[in-house]
Amino acid sequence: MTEIEQQANKWLVILHSGAASHTDIDEFKQWLKVSPLHAQAFREAETLWRMTRYSTSLLSSDQLAPSCHKTTKYKAFAAAAVVLMALLVVFLQFMPVHQQQNEWLLTTSIGQVKTFVLADNSSVTLGADSKVSVWFDNEQRNTRIIKGDALFDIARNPQRPFVTHIDDARITVLGTQFDVQKRPQQTSITVGHGEVAVSKQNRNVNLTPGQKVVLSKNKMSKVVSVDPHFFAQWKQQRFTFSRNTLEDVVSVINRYSSTPVRIVTPSLKTLEVTVAFSGEQSMQLLESLAYQYGFEVSTYTAEIVIF
Repeated sequence: MTEIEQQANKWLVILHSGAASHTDIDEFKQWLKVSPLHAQAFREAETLWRMTRYSTSLLSSDQLAPSCHKTTKYKAFAAAAVVLMALLVVFLQFMPVHQQQNEWLLTTSIGQVKTFVLADNSSVTLGADSKVSVWFDNEQRNTRIIKGDALFDIARNPQRPFVTHIDDARITVLGTQFDVQKRPQQTSITVGHGEVAVSKQNRNVNLTPGQKVVLSKNKMSKVVSVDPHFFAQWKQQRFTFSRNTLEDVVSVINRYSSTPVRIVTPSLKTLEVTVAFSGEQSMQLLESLAYQYGFEVSTYTAEIVIF
């Protein structure tokens, strides 16, 4: 094994460990720029990684000598992180949750799209890996978007408005159809028919069919018109993003794919992109964006890494 191949394998283990620091990533990028041979060696190491079952087989015994403690720490950290994450998932499943009276949760798993009929004959269709809580009282019907996509078809009842809560915003309707897509960086609300009142902090807008508004952390966008063809298209696993962050795009990919995508470089999370793709085109999309914006995409057995 040549010295460059040894370096490529070392970088592969570090980047795949889940413990790579910002300094590690910067050093890796500089290493790639030194010579085309470095990039070639790294691609070959990736291929070997995907073909072998255990990452430790990428390192020979003599290669472990000078950096043994460092790589061991990375592997130990990664293993501990996996165990802690598994324990956290179990803990959250059984942890007591403060709920409203008569509140219940609607959830879907990764890749699943499902329609739920509520007690008032309204319906809620959830996208993959989505979660919505529901509780009714004598004065109004309530839902809260916890994560993901939700298409509401609301039975009209002037005596009991239907209120949807999203962080610090509220959507109020009497009877209508509207779509909510909650992402890490922003949430969009689009009306199919009827009328929706959206309030956030000190701003209030009314949306009519074909209109959309986008909520971010501290603001509400202007109302824009949307082609009806794009309304709730996630039901067919078709997605359109206009100047959304890469983190938002990846969050959607992860909800429909069995292989998770992870953004390692923090600055890439806020990269704004405009894309349209279907669920089966996720990998082609990432490769296209990588070429366009100059970042790297690496595929491993357990995950896809962007850096």
